[in-house]
Amino acid sequence: MFPDAVTSTPVLTFPLDLGHFHLECDTSNFATGAVLSQLQANGMFHPVAFMFKGFLDMEWNYQIHDEEMLAIICALEEWHHFLEGTPEKFEVFTDHKTSPISMLPRS
Repeated sequence: MFPDAVTSTPVLTFPLDLGHFHLECDTSNFATGAVLSQLQANGMFHPVAFMFKGFLDMEWNYQIHDEEMLAIICALEEWHHFLEGTPEKFEVFTDHKTSPISMLPRS
């Protein structure tokens, strides 16, 4: 079972110079995690990188919306070299309905 899970799709792929990225973030009571995926030539999104980070002592007391924002911020910091300067917009997905995030440019 485990060998099949490691060797079957989805597996990590190398990022392309061009291609739409999307970032999926989630949090639990003790950690944050994220997956960075990119649209590949076959028209499907494939994972480029995974991230997992346990909470620091002070982060254990965060409210759920703050934990969700922490997951997004950690992922953006981790993968800024992929996302900064990309010619295409990228999307951020989270399962928390009230995350106060706006990807619109501010004037």
